[in-house]
Amino acid sequence: MLRKLGVTGPFEALFGSGRCQAEVASVYAEVFHRLGYLPIASLVSAERWQEMTAGLRGHFEDRDVSQGEAVRILGEPSLVVDRRVLAYAPADPAAGWLFIDCHAERASRYDVGHGRYTAVRDAEPLVRSVRLSGLASKPG
Repeated sequence: MLRKLGVTGPFEALFGSGRCQAEVASVYAEVFHRLGYLPIASLVSAERWQEMTAGLRGHFEDRDVSQGEAVRILGEPSLVVDRRVLAYAPADPAAGWLFIDCHAERASRYDVGHGRYTAVRDAEPLVRSVRLSGLASKPG
């Protein structure tokens, strides 16, 4: 049976988790900015936007990229949601937004000296998804 998935549906289908609040908030941030409710101080110029979106696949496809490296490649984001979703807003609202979703894996490690498991987290989140909003053109 098909049903409407709402805003969270695509994220839950892609990531297999109901905990996609930051990703959903980033979608709403774009909408709120378009409506004038969310001012963004650092918009990406049209020239820089073309450079950023033209090389996305070359930067992120088929390799691990840390969140810090993504910022070094693309520059400082216009907005960061929950310290893990980087959002880039172009000066031209018709271009859509670019989102870099990052995730730090949690793992358990047995601590031999203390006889217990401790939770460990990746030192820096890795990029798990690069997405352009629906209005944006396809990257090259």
